[in-house]
Amino acid sequence: MSENSLLKKAVRKFQREGIPGVYHATMKRIHPLIKGMLRPKAKKNPYSLLYVIGCAEGESQRYRVYNLIEALLPLGIFAEAAEPAELPFLEVNSFSLVIFFRCEYSSLTASFLKKCVENNVPTVYDVDDLVFDPSIVEQIAAYQGMLPADQEMYKAGVASYLKMLQACDYATASTEYLVSYITQLTGKEVFRIPNGLNKAQIGAMQKLPQSRPKREIGFLSGSKTHQKDFERAAPALARILKKYPDVTLTVVGFLDLPEALQEAGAQVQLLPFMEYEALLKLTASLYAVIIPLEYETDFCQAKSELKFFEQALVRVPVIASPTEVYQSCIEDGVNGFLAYNDKDWEEKLITLLEDPALRDAMGERAFHSLQAVYYPEAIGARSKEAYDTILLKTARKRMDV
Repeated sequence: MSENSLLKKAVRKFQREGIPGVYHATMKRIHPLIKGMLRPKAKKNPYSLLYVIGCAEGESQRYRVYNLIEALLPLGIFAEAAEPAELPFLEVNSFSLVIFFRCEYSSLTASFLKKCVENNVPTVYDVDDLVFDPSIVEQIAAYQGMLPADQEMYKAGVASYLKMLQACDYATASTEYLVSYITQLTGKEVFRIPNGLNKAQIGAMQKLPQSRPKREIGFLSGSKTHQKDFERAAPALARILKKYPDVTLTVVGFLDLPEALQEAGAQVQLLPFMEYEALLKLTASLYAVIIPLEYETDFCQAKSELKFFEQALVRVPVIASPTEVYQSCIEDGVNGFLAYNDKDWEEKLITLLEDPALRDAMGERAFHSLQAVYYPEAIGARSKEAYDTILLKTARKRMDV
């Protein structure tokens, strides 16, 4: 990010949050710098990876970095994580491969990329969302709600992501849709590494009580980018709540309740954003979870299936919009439901509500479909296969030179 962009961002932060906001943002930048200065020298390892975390907010870094670090260790691969501010304190030749997760192109990342080239260390750009193509930003609900100055800064960030993606040797992504999109956009070789679970998540699930919950439907929004997505299911939900007075809807995250649901009163509960463990506990108490998406857009098509496997972990069935990735993991009517339109949302919600045995069986089947794809052993093997291929191709290129 340029000095001019940083200044603009600081001014916007001051206007919105005053001196406390600027202070916390500044400390957030200084902390990784201090961390880098105090960082112990990396130990030499025959197969070692460095993940550079460009997106430290939200849960993505857990799925794209820390879960993979845990899953790769039993396979003899040592990996560590760093923020861009720590890069000047790291020795490139300590690593076999460097993975930049959602990093912007900056003086820090550009300098480290140059060192990677000089030391024949291959680089990978990893991404789990379609946040690198300026031509599709109008599809993003959060962008549409921004002030013009914030939109300008957002687009600059997206362009910076793209520049960084183009500068790396290879790319990895969370869905086949993203893999194809990046290939067509950049011509790079791209590998799919799905999002997956870690041991702590699996262990936390095992501690939760197993009992049939009351008829409570969940929408686990998280960010405001899902405002328009939710409106796909809102009319059907409004009719459901009117038809079944004992059915409730719980919304977690940032969402403005659509007009269709404002008459539901106490049947709708709005909860703030939750940390993962609290969210897992809440999810286990739900009857079903809905995952509506504007599935015609590239932005939504690119999203991963983590909302399926997170709910399946606690045996809660989902009804999801039919994006490519949800069609790949949900067998409609078997381990979940797919809803193409308003009629589907209503009919499939009613089917689940009126058939508790089907609801339980569907959740159980969803749970048993996880291990082969989303458990640490599976994502570790998938990651190792991708990284092995990249390292082999790099070695062959060196021999050809």
